[in-house]
Amino acid sequence: MGPFPLQIVDTGLRPGRENHALDRQWLRMCAAGRRGPTLRFYRSLPTASLGRFQAAPRELRWEVCARRGVDVARRMTGGGALYLDPQQAGFSVVAPDSAFAGPYSLSSMLAGTATALAQALASLGITVRIKAPNDLEIGDRKLASVFAVREGGAWLAHGTVLLDVDIQAMLEVLRVPTEKLSLDGLAAARDRLTTLAEQPGGAPPLAAIHKAITEAIARAFGWRPISPPVEPDPVRVSPALLAHEGRAAGLVDWPEPGPGVIEVLTKVKSGTLRLQAEVDAEARAFGEVRLAADLYAQPGEALARLAACLRGRPLEDGVARAARLIEEGAVEVPGLSAQDLARLARLALDTRRLQDAAALSHAEANAVMIHSPDGSSAEAILRRATVMLVPYCAKPVWCKWRHRDGCPECGKCEVGDAYRMARERGMRVVTVTKYEHLLETLDALRREGAAYVGMCCSHFYVKRHRAFADAGLPAVLMDVSGSNCYELQQEAAAYQGRFQAQARLDAPLLAKVMRFVPPRPRSGEPLAGTDP
Repeated sequence: MGPFPLQIVDTGLRPGRENHALDRQWLRMCAAGRRGPTLRFYRSLPTASLGRFQAAPRELRWEVCARRGVDVARRMTGGGALYLDPQQAGFSVVAPDSAFAGPYSLSSMLAGTATALAQALASLGITVRIKAPNDLEIGDRKLASVFAVREGGAWLAHGTVLLDVDIQAMLEVLRVPTEKLSLDGLAAARDRLTTLAEQPGGAPPLAAIHKAITEAIARAFGWRPISPPVEPDPVRVSPALLAHEGRAAGLVDWPEPGPGVIEVLTKVKSGTLRLQAEVDAEARAFGEVRLAADLYAQPGEALARLAACLRGRPLEDGVARAARLIEEGAVEVPGLSAQDLARLARLALDTRRLQDAAALSHAEANAVMIHSPDGSSAEAILRRATVMLVPYCAKPVWCKWRHRDGCPECGKCEVGDAYRMARERGMRVVTVTKYEHLLETLDALRREGAAYVGMCCSHFYVKRHRAFADAGLPAVLMDVSGSNCYELQQEAAAYQGRFQAQARLDAPLLAKVMRFVPPRPRSGEPLAGTDP
């Protein structure tokens, strides 16, 4: 028997939700034996494309999508949220297991598809490197991404290549601050992406791109492209599947945490893992549990199965069950270990314990972010804390101290309350005036081995997690409210110390947390590395 024939289809420009529905429809047809290997080219109208396992409210700005007329769709595949528009060349490959020479895992399918796309681009004179698990880059700038999933005995692999990019629309639609798209948090988001239009000679014609991808995909999987590439039947989308796509967009659409529910997150090797759970701190056990992530997972219910391991069980038992699923290969989540899940579960328990000890409301408890590289409890970190970090954006815009370290404690804002509480406990206080200042301060604290209390918006903590992780210091952080640079899309100005709106510290929450910081003699020594 010769190579499997590869059908080539170009379905043109369509709504993103319709493109997602076609992927689902043709994957099911492959699994049922009613379609062989098929490579489809397409482009999408403006669409916010959610990864399969993401919590929609944490990833999208719904109101912006509605105002801009941007469709919202959820992929069958994992990974992070994407902004799709006609300036991106999309392709999808569906094929039954029988069309492949050997078995593929999720990791190997991602790698194989990324390699094929890299070879296609190389044939067009564009050299890229693959950044595992799914990105293709030129230098440190992303040009393309690939995704994959297996269901019912068939595979779907798909990808997008940036012909050009609308950065403003992307940052308005997605909750993806600048530092998610840049290595140091200082470069503009535009500097973290590249496009075919920017390459020498500009973007090749779409026909040339499609031809190169066709040849590379066929070669990678040992298939024979059908010539001429004709789709014999009109391409129709099942109305039922299209309706399903509308419902799927809202899946994993988490509510705001209610009484007894704790939400925490941790950064793992390949992304962010979130947990929302009913927590019984005394019994060290969980009730209802939800997991969400911008990760890749196989099978499609992988995260639900891991969550079920924790549900209704003590921490140690739940984590042990999850570890067995991962070790036995029953679930495959590249970049996630049982230790990551255990760390996240312990964070939820510790947050619940702090809630009880400090008499925090459920909203206050979920505004606390415990950063504990060594596994210390929140109360233990607070007993060790000798420094407080305050963001400059919480000072009033009219205050002459807004962009300076220090505070006169005039009583006209919550920052003065924070300084007073720290002073009463002999703590040093640093107003962080810009992102570089934060890095310098954390480096100085690292050399001292200090623990600290700090305030920052949760968006910043999530997306700039690497800065906190690299410092390796225990900290108890509290979310800020009011205007913030992420909602206003002014991250670059904020990092440079030029953000003009005002955030608000939660003084009552800070007072409850600071009760656990014991008074100590004030050293009077300036903090090395700071720049007043």
